[in-house]
Amino acid sequence: MSNQALISGLKNIVGHSWVHDRASESAAPYLERFGFSPVCVVLPANTEELETIIKSADKDGFSVWVLPNTAGNGGLVGSSDNDKAVVMLDLSRMNQIIDVDPDAAYALVEPGVSYQQLYDYLQDKHPNLWIDCDRNSQHSVAGSICAREYGYTFYGDHFFMQCGMEVMLADGNLVRTGMGSLPGNNTWQLYKFGFGPYVDGLFTQSDLGIVTKIGLWLMPAPAAYQPFMVSLPRLEDLSMAVELMRPLKINMVVGNTVIISSPAMDAAPYQRRSDYIENGAVDEGALKGSLNLGQWNLYGAFYGSEKNVEAMWSTLEPALKLIPGAKVFKRGERADDKVWQNREKMMRGVPVEGMDNIVNWQGDSVLSLSATAPLAGEDSLKLQQMVSSILSEHGFDYLCEYALAMRSMSKRINLPFDSRIDGSREQAEKCLYELATRLSNAGYGITHISTGYLPVALEGFKSGGLVDLQARLKDALDPKGILAAS
Repeated sequence: MSNQALISGLKNIVGHSWVHDRASESAAPYLERFGFSPVCVVLPANTEELETIIKSADKDGFSVWVLPNTAGNGGLVGSSDNDKAVVMLDLSRMNQIIDVDPDAAYALVEPGVSYQQLYDYLQDKHPNLWIDCDRNSQHSVAGSICAREYGYTFYGDHFFMQCGMEVMLADGNLVRTGMGSLPGNNTWQLYKFGFGPYVDGLFTQSDLGIVTKIGLWLMPAPAAYQPFMVSLPRLEDLSMAVELMRPLKINMVVGNTVIISSPAMDAAPYQRRSDYIENGAVDEGALKGSLNLGQWNLYGAFYGSEKNVEAMWSTLEPALKLIPGAKVFKRGERADDKVWQNREKMMRGVPVEGMDNIVNWQGDSVLSLSATAPLAGEDSLKLQQMVSSILSEHGFDYLCEYALAMRSMSKRINLPFDSRIDGSREQAEKCLYELATRLSNAGYGITHISTGYLPVALEGFKSGGLVDLQARLKDALDPKGILAAS
């Protein structure tokens, strides 16, 4: 089938206004984001249109890439060497907030729903319920869950707080997971598992199906909330801070995702690298001084009753101050500090526009990856030394943060670059490959990576049999390669 015939058929399904030929101006943002060139971009409005497209893909021999919404997170976007024609599906029009139960504190949403949309809805109708968002206010809620991203409140593990999915398989059939498979069920968003093998995880970081509805638990607004920031003056303070937080995380005393960030990472959304260049390198002292930041900057929060929060804070604050030179700040302090104010907002579930704008630091593009490690001071310093060395070798600044979960920590590494400069993407890719390889070889598995680089992340898992199992699942659920995500 010719591309024009393919486009014409898709227009008959969704309407002429919702199909963008790749040569059109309206398709340009998609092409710029991923550097790939699908035949066209299609925006279905509902599962009926989506099913028709998927069945057409089977009949007419094309594959689909999928974006939950225009922000691009959680996308099923494949390599550009597929022999089939490729169509990009943008699910932004499937953006209904289907249900919110204020008593059971859950929501059921379509994939196009963004954090900002859900937040605004709850503020209007159920202001006693909080969401947990990642750094981009326009990210798809479903996309973030399916990418297994983290947020910053007590509900910071997004996949853990997910409950129930509706998924379209590559043959066009709809499957409801968990209790959603039971006709007339009343616990689809209340009980995660249903009966038999738990399958929701199959549709996270995968190309096995398209999530069309997703349930998530919402956080009831606590009676009291105490956020805090700690600036630490020395590189070696990282280890002490992690060791101090470890028992508090394991015992869920500090329940939110605690972040320990580098100064460049904190500064990136608001400052330009070029303003801090001294002798060809970033003057880190000037950067920290202008923003009143430490060598490391720790962000956490307590939630609960007023008495419990007060008691927990009265225990932690003196311990934090035992770190030499540490400065501790609470809510209401640093009133003119955009870094702290926006971090504080996210720890109470308020989406912040621009927090994800890492490219503001340098250029117009960014590659990133995350690796996981034990929640231990020794590992935090080992990671810092290894990553810092690799970044320096490849000419990148240290734009990194540690996210402390209950028993592990994730290190997010960002590589901003200017794609308008010849060789810059190749330089970033070379750094990305070396980071992934050396981290995996040291036992720090890659958990997240930029769209289009999935094989790089999977390389370290081959010897354990996991990659082979995933390939067998793909062969079973999508033998014709309708969903071209890898």
